[in-house]
Amino acid sequence: MKEKDCEVIMNPTFFDLETQFLFDEVGGRYPERLKLAIAGILENNKIQFFLENQVQKLFRNLNESELIVGHNLFGFDYLVIQPYLEQDVKNTLKGKTFDMMVEIDKIAGCWTSLDDLGKRNIGMEKKN
Repeated sequence: MKEKDCEVIMNPTFFDLETQFLFDEVGGRYPERLKLAIAGILENNKIQFFLENQVQKLFRNLNESELIVGHNLFGFDYLVIQPYLEQDVKNTLKGKTFDMMVEIDKIAGCWTSLDDLGKRNIGMEKKN
């Protein structure tokens, strides 16, 4: 059997963000109303943080990445930063995004929180 040639992406960018508000504080499940508190990316063993007034810079960094990895990026993180940008975040980044939540949903068939994954797989809770 001949081995398949696979392209190896050497520099994934890991992305996560925290918001200024909770859903209860904005009247329901509206990620676009939560406002960015801080976002972080890890790439090439270097961590960068971005505040609300730096969303354009954050988006440029994400757009320049080969692969963006995160949990619930399409259903949450990208929706939080969308109000700050003219570009369609989800469509611009979809070809280079590995959203763990989407992939887990394909297998498990249900919504799985990052906290639940941490507890079940490494025995740690997500700290807020």
